Amino acid sequence: TQELHKINQEMERRIIDRTKALAVAMEKAQTADRLKSSFLTTMSHELRTPLNSIIGFTGIVLKELPGPLNPEQHKQLSMVQKSARHLLALINDVLDISRIEAGQLVLSIASFDLRLSIEKMIKLVSTQAEKKDVALRLSIPDSPVMIRTDQRRIEQVILNLLSNSVKFTEEGQVSITCRMDKDKYLLTVVDTGIGIQPEQISNLFQPFHQID
Repeated sequence: TQELHKINQEMERRIIDRTKALAVAMEKAQTADRLKSSFLTTMSHELRTPLNSIIGFTGIVLKELPGPLNPEQHKQLSMVQKSARHLLALINDVLDISRIEAGQLVLSIASFDLRLSIEKMIKLVSTQAEKKDVALRLSIPDSPVMIRTDQRRIEQVILNLLSNSVKFTEEGQVSITCRMDKDKYLLTVVDTGIGIQPEQISNLFQPFHQID
């Protein structure tokens, strides 16, 4: 009986030690996560200021307010501005992730025509699609498709879907369909690209994980 009591005491001690170790590890992880979010937020704000200046000043030069540009100069400056805007978009995405993790992301809810948003996002990827000879097909009601949500966020989602579809489609087409499904609109993006292996589905939406 004494031996059994000692065994029980030892097991309880080990359980307590493991619980304390897990609590310490959890606290360290939470602290590291807070520091990471704080760093990303600060870094994002610091980088946005010079990038906005680059975009603004290149815009002034491209309008030829300081003087005329030759075609090659206009082309090169346009590439600089495009790259700066792309980098700014990536930084904004990082800032959004930090806000989401901190529970500080505020949505701007309003009514708008989803059709116009989809057409706008299609225009943004049309040049990339034309270069690859990938057709963009849109099927949507002719009448306004009025919805109420955060327009900027839904446009981010649509643009990400379209960009990835065009990026991973070497030939064929990308089809965008919007139709009424009961009391909601169903938006579908289908491409003829390489697709995703079934075993990789579980890895979708995992932080810092990219499928080949």
